[in-house]
Formats: sequence, C-alpha cells, structure tokens
Amino acid sequence: MRAVVYRYRASLRRNWRSWATLSLLTGVALSFALTAASDARRTDTALPRALAVGHSADVSVSGDQTAMGRSAALAYLNEVEHLPGVVQSTRISGVYLAEVSADGTFGKRLSFGSALGKLIDRPSARGLETLRLLKGRLPVADRADEVIVNPELQGVTGWKIGARVTSLQLFRLEEFDQNLNPDPKKGTPLELTIVGVGRLPLELFDAAGERKPQVYLFPAFSVAHRDSTYYVSSELTIPGGETATVDLRSRIEKVAARYPGAQVLFSVNHDGLVAVQNALRPQVTTIWLLAIVLLLAGMLLGAQAVGRQIFSHNRDTSALRALGMSSRDIGALLTLHGVTIALGAATVAVPLAWLSSVFTPLGPTRVVDPSPGFRFDAAVLGIGGLLVALTLSLASSLSAMRLTRFFGRSGIRSTGHNARSRPSRFVALLARAGLPPTVVTGSRFALQAGDGRNATPVRSVLSSIALAVAVVGAAVSFTSSLDHLLHTPRQYGWDWDVGVSNPFGAIPNEAVDAFRARPEVAAIAAFAYGNVRIDGQSIAAVGFDQLNGTVFPTMNEGRIPQSERDLVLGPLNMKSLGRSIGDRVEVDTGHGIRTMTIVGTATFPSLGNTRTSNTGLGRGAATVASVFPPSQKPEDGRYNGVFLRINPSFDRAKAIGSLRTFLAEQGCADSDCLVTDGKPDPLTGYESLGAVWLPFAMALGVVFAISLAHGIATTTRSRRRELAIMAALGMTRRQAGHVVIWQAATIVVAALAIGIPLGVVNANVLWGVFSERLGMRPRPSIPVLQLLLLALAAVLSAVVVGAAFVPSTRRATAVGLSVTAE
Repeated sequence: MRAVVYRYRASLRRNWRSWATLSLLTGVALSFALTAASDARRTDTALPRALAVGHSADVSVSGDQTAMGRSAALAYLNEVEHLPGVVQSTRISGVYLAEVSADGTFGKRLSFGSALGKLIDRPSARGLETLRLLKGRLPVADRADEVIVNPELQGVTGWKIGARVTSLQLFRLEEFDQNLNPDPKKGTPLELTIVGVGRLPLELFDAAGERKPQVYLFPAFSVAHRDSTYYVSSELTIPGGETATVDLRSRIEKVAARYPGAQVLFSVNHDGLVAVQNALRPQVTTIWLLAIVLLLAGMLLGAQAVGRQIFSHNRDTSALRALGMSSRDIGALLTLHGVTIALGAATVAVPLAWLSSVFTPLGPTRVVDPSPGFRFDAAVLGIGGLLVALTLSLASSLSAMRLTRFFGRSGIRSTGHNARSRPSRFVALLARAGLPPTVVTGSRFALQAGDGRNATPVRSVLSSIALAVAVVGAAVSFTSSLDHLLHTPRQYGWDWDVGVSNPFGAIPNEAVDAFRARPEVAAIAAFAYGNVRIDGQSIAAVGFDQLNGTVFPTMNEGRIPQSERDLVLGPLNMKSLGRSIGDRVEVDTGHGIRTMTIVGTATFPSLGNTRTSNTGLGRGAATVASVFPPSQKPEDGRYNGVFLRINPSFDRAKAIGSLRTFLAEQGCADSDCLVTDGKPDPLTGYESLGAVWLPFAMALGVVFAISLAHGIATTTRSRRRELAIMAALGMTRRQAGHVVIWQAATIVVAALAIGIPLGVVNANVLWGVFSERLGMRPRPSIPVLQLLLLALAAVLSAVVVGAAFVPSTRRATAVGLSVTAE
C-alpha cells in the first residue's frame, strides 16, 4: 500500500493540472444538470409557496350588486361569512375606474372587461389574501388617495411610484345605463398617488399573459367614496378539505335561494391551483427531462473522459508490475486517480449549481416566486453531488479493473507493441483516392485506435460526441414539433378563426343573426357552456348548434353531435371512463339525467366560463346547445357566444378588425369580447420554453466541446511518436497542425452521421408518447434546415477546437522527436 500512496502522490504532483482541468470541466458540465433539477423543483413549488406566504383563501363567493342590489348583495355575503365552517374572511370588491380623455370618451388602454379597481375592504391588508408588496410601501391608513398598482398596470401606463394620477374617474352603479355601461359624463374625478407596486395571491391563478392591470384601494377609500363598488367577493378560509367545501356550497345554495337575483358564484381556489399547476406541469416535466438527460450525458462523457485520462497517464503500469506491484495495488492506484477527479467534479458542480440558482426559476414563474435570489436546494444539490461523486468513482473503478486486466494479459509487452488494431476501410478509401497525407492521417487518428503506446480510445471519443449530437438533435426535433403544434391552432382544437362570447351570460339573439349575416363570415356555430357528470366524473362541456357550415373542435374519430342524444368526448376522458365510440352512458347535465351515445372523440381548445372549468386537449365534452339552456330568460339570448370561420376571400386581419368595430358599435369594446385563439392551459407553459431551452442547449454544447477537446488532447499526447516520425520524414509543423484539425472534423462528421438520425428517431418516439399523454395526435415535424445548421455549427466548432490544439500538436511533435532520438 505504501507503493500505491507513493505512486499516487508522484502522479498527482506531475499531472495535477490535467486532473484539476478535467475535474473543473466535468463539474461545469454536470452543474447544468443540477441547476435544471433545482429549477424544476423551484418552478413546481413557486405558486404553492406564494399562496402560502400570501395566506390565500380557500373559497371565493361573489355577490353581483348589479343583479341583486347593493344592500341585498352585502346582506347575502354577511350570511355566507357567518356560516358554520368559515373561520376567517375578507372582502375584495370591484370598483369601476376608467380613464376619460379630454374629448369625453373612455381611453382604451385600461378597458379590458373586468374591474380596474380592487377594494381590499378590511382594516388590514396583511390578513387573509395578503397583498405582496414588490416595491414601495403600503398606504397610510387614513389616506384615501394613496393606492398600490400591480406590475401589469405599470407596464401599460408607465406610471411610477410617487406619480400623481388625475386621469382616472370613479363610476358608481347609479351612473351605469340600462346595458350596464357607464356614462363618461357622470364619473367622479379622482386624484390618486401611487405609493407601491404589489400583487394579490388571486392574481397568480391567471396565466402571466392574462393578468389584468389593477389599482388596489383600501378602507380609507371606501370611507371617502361611499357605495363605490359594483360587485363584491368574500374570500373565506374553511379547514376540512373537499368534504367541507361541498358542505359549504350546499349551505350557500340555501342562503342564495332566499335572495332574488342571487347566483351561486362559488369558486374553490384549490381548483385554480390545480389548473395552474396542470398548465405548468409540461414545463416542469420538460425541465426534469432535460436535467436527467444532461445528468446522464454528463456522467457518461465524464466517465469516458476519466477512463481516457487513466489510460493515458498510466501507460507504465506493466513496468510497475514487473517491479513487484500486485494487480490489486495497481487497481487501487488507478481507482484513486478516478476518485480524485470525481470528488473534484462534485466539489465544482454543487457550488456552481447553487450560484446559478439566482437565475431560476426560468419562465413565467420567476415573478411568482416569493423568495427570489439564491436558493440552496439541499435535496437536489446534496443527492446530486453525492450521485456525481459515486457514479464517477464507480466508472473510474470499472476503468481501472479493465486496464488492470489488459496489462495483466499483455504484461511487459504492453509497453511496446500489442496486436495491431483493425484498419479503417474509410481511411484506406481516402488513401486510395490520393487525398493529401494530412487528411488521411487526421482521419486515421480519428477512426483507428492505434497500437501499443500509441493506442487511443477512439470509440469512447466518437460515442460520447455522437451521444451529445443525438441529444441536441432530439431536442431540436422535439422543439420543432412542439413549435409547429403551438402555432397551428387546428392541432389543439381551435378549428375556427374568431370566438365571440359572454362567459357569464347570454349574447342577444339578434346579435347572433347579425353575425350570421356578416359578409366576412363563411361558417358560424353558436354555443352554450355547460358541465356534465358521467360515472361520478365532472367534465367541462360545450353545446354547439351549426348555423351555417360546420364549425366544431378538431375531430379525431367519429362524427359531430347532431341531436340531444349525441355526445363527443376528449380522448383522455374516454380513457378514464373506460368507454368507446358507440357506448351509451347516463349523463347528468345539471338540468336532469339523460341517456346519450358517444359518437366521437375530439381535441378541445380552452373553452369555458371560468379558468377552473375549461375544456382542453384530451378533456372535454360536446353535444348540441339545447342540452344546456341559459340561466337567463330565453328571450334575452339562447347562447353564450358564437364561433366564426372567416371567408377565405377576405383578408383575415381586416376581417377581424371589422368584426371588432361591429362589436364596439354593439357596446362591447373590451378585448375579451372577441378572441382569436384558445390555446389550452397545458400548452401555455410551453410558450416560454424558448428561453428555457437556450441555457441547456448551451450546456450540451459545452459537453460536446469538452468531450472533443479531451479526446484530441488524449490523441495528441498518445501519438506524439507518430507525429515525430512523420516530422522526421518531412511533415512540416503547419501540416502537423492540419492533421489535428482534420482529426477533429472527421470525429464530428462521423458523430453527426450517427447522432442526428438517432436523435430524430428518438424525438419522434418521444413526441408520440408526449402527444398521446395530452390526448392529441399531431404529426411530428422534422426540422431539416435546423438540423443542417446544427451540423454546420458542429463542424465549424470542430475546426475551432482542432485549431486550438495546433500549438500543442507542434510541441508534441518536438517532444516526440526528442523521445524518439533517445
């Protein structure tokens, strides 16, 4: 053992720079994997942590003052707040604030279909539904003019903390006309001072792109401006989970029955959390997959690099055996070499991953995280660091065992010449073609292992780079298929151009007829929102009536419903119910139970009147509209809205603009009146993945460069005698430099030939699994141009890496000449 320690210390003194370099490079590569895993966990827990910090309510119950009257709505919510099971409550009310221009018309930038002002009408903003203060301060308790705004309002208006705002006016219920539109001549001018920027937990249930500008008002405002609200919501805490929620809803329904005009506007915030987490799940899953791929790739490439270095730095092992060192001692010596590098890599990877946490979480959840900045994820970084050290140590132990057996078989002859490696047919073909010696020699160095002391592990170099290429190729191919899906609405069910809706009520029957008569409209279907329950499973549903042509979500199999007995389901609902096309099922529509026949499956876009009751991709149900009668009087309207397909002879953008103008003339100028896309929640998380893929693509590029550079360095060191002999035969230093460039280029071209097809095949398989899990059947997209650009970039990178080793090749040639002379 003393001999092992002595030799280990000698090797460490002689080679510590190369050992440290390999530890650093391997640690850097693996730190990307640990960063990805840490980011996935941080992204997945960001919203639950934010809701916990903000003391989010369990249930929200609304009272519509426009339908019930102010006093009745407040009395209704007073009763709700005192029901058994409610342990805490607060109120958040809607206040109609609007910008009025100098010409007496409403400004459009802050008109978006919901309340601009939110009144937190409790003595403290630090209780239930805590306002998260991002910048500035809370208003002084007795200052009615001091307000807080959210970042979205700042983005629209540019108003800063300290700004004095005089362009907003307050509109009370009595200042609305019979169509519930405010009269711009009747508003109360306000002078407000922005003292802070903040956000309520309730906002976090909306996707980043859907969050509306908000002005937060406080109790002093309600004292100064009496009767300023037009709807009010009670935010309630009810311990007991789902059972308590069901019981509370039943009690609220009994209370609402005593108030004319009261609707049970009841939403469970846990459902909102589930909906948001489901929308975020694809992004989290993708980052986890990237972390696993990066970890496996980094481990494999690191293990191969460690094995190559052990082989390169211990070529005199047979001499040590001749001097009396046992096979066990040699194995221990070689293992110590690898363990040292493994521990160094883990020591580098963990701190780097922690430092990188300042840039996470990536994507839209970054603004949600309640504790941004550095975050040490002990579970990921601890387990990850231990896994790095153990895996690389095990790999080095296996390399040591293999090398020990090799030298055990070859003995002292291993220092000279062992059996010759099999010549490459490709290299022989290049030689017969009369190509320059630099090309032939570089290709031989890349593809042939060599003999004796000149032997190099070309297979491990080629396989590691081919693996990196395959991973990048798979990522590019998968991303191309995903991008095609995101930008092809028909693939996710939006098989029309425009949707016009009133989610919480009906649109007038005459408006439906007017849309039907518009020249821009080629096909139109009217729809009504609903919900069905089958075998105890609640499913968001939509009823369609075809008014002109056929407008329906993208069908997968079967046919569209034609009567009240027909039902179309999403594939995931079909699977969870254990049903198939042609089956008859008992369906609770909320207006009675009826027997219906499943006539097909469809891919549904995001359709529904609340975020927590939407259809989407493989989930949803469709029938005809009469299955879901409107809650209002039939004469007020039979449908929640219409879906329109634009006439192909019209310019799409101009036609949509014309429809918006028509809607504005009908009194609906808000952006929510007309929508041109219904991307389901599970896909919205992917829209921000362009930024997420970039650092990991860079990480794979780093892994690629490390493997290539280490392979060339090993070859240059091992074959300096050959280079010296060729130099003695007349090869110039410039030609020696060209040899290593051709070697790098040959390795990369061979890796591309293997890795790109492998990556495309794997990407298509993964895409099939991915789309099947989402309940879709989109075809994969093969990005030929991107793959060609990838191949070109890889070859150019190989030339750059090879050129970087030209000076070392020249030095190796000079050293080889001196060694040969000796």
